[in-house]
Amino acid sequence: MIPDELLLLQNGNQVGPFPKSAIQGMLESGSVLPSDVAWGQGMADWATLESLFPGVGPSVAPSHPLGQSVPTTVPLPAQQDRGFGSLVADAFSYPFRGDGVIILVVGTIAFTIVNFLSLFSLWLTIAGWGYLMLTLQQVIHGTALGEDTVPKWPDFDGFGELAVKFIQWLLAVVICFAGAVILLAKSHGSEDGSWMVYGLLAALAGGLYFPMAILGIAMFDSVAALNPMLVVRSILRVPGHYILTLIVFVGLGLVKHLTGKLGDLPGAIGYVGIVVDEFDALWSAIFLARVLGGLYYVNRRKLGWF
Repeated sequence: MIPDELLLLQNGNQVGPFPKSAIQGMLESGSVLPSDVAWGQGMADWATLESLFPGVGPSVAPSHPLGQSVPTTVPLPAQQDRGFGSLVADAFSYPFRGDGVIILVVGTIAFTIVNFLSLFSLWLTIAGWGYLMLTLQQVIHGTALGEDTVPKWPDFDGFGELAVKFIQWLLAVVICFAGAVILLAKSHGSEDGSWMVYGLLAALAGGLYFPMAILGIAMFDSVAALNPMLVVRSILRVPGHYILTLIVFVGLGLVKHLTGKLGDLPGAIGYVGIVVDEFDALWSAIFLARVLGGLYYVNRRKLGWF
């Protein structure tokens, strides 16, 4: 039986542990190879992912034959010493590496079409956003493993898996911001200005909570990661890096607000503006996923999630 959590050996460095479901997803997407080795509680020795997940992922000859001993005392990854600030700066060019350019071009065209057709189809909206969430999860997982290129297009097991991803991230948005929306809506038409204050405070609290909540869902692959005991404790353990993460989120949000106005321009320029806005939205999403993955990778010992 495969342990629920596994450590991975990447380039001579021990990383993780990760939930077995997350490792299987990374194996399917190509973020890790069948020849990579892993170990978990109850296992006598390190074993290849090919032996732990037979038939999953591309067929690659294992570099560590089964039964070969791999030392369990491995130094922390070299990127552990890399500053989080440098990882954030690196995220600007990250979306253009590996398959990133193809994903940006094809994704921009696809989401421009999906956003138009979604006016007529709820199922298409769920599938499109679910696939985007799956893609961003793979980016977070790849970054958490110390990878420097965008993973390949992720595989998925039908509409059900996309719906699950969509619901997971939608719940995060609802939990973080539903209270603020309700309070702000109540402030309209009310002479009591306190509702507006309460609404703004709730929006601020939700914005502070949201990035760590999203990171938790991506790493645990479960809405259970929205638990305040996990999210708030994790924020308090990495306050400096988390403040920088919030600044990045706010900055990209402001840029997205500006590009969103391009579609209001008259004539053909407006249509071009819509495409530019979609490109910016996809690039920003990959950028933020990279930052969140880096936040976990640099601080995984402090977070102590697995």
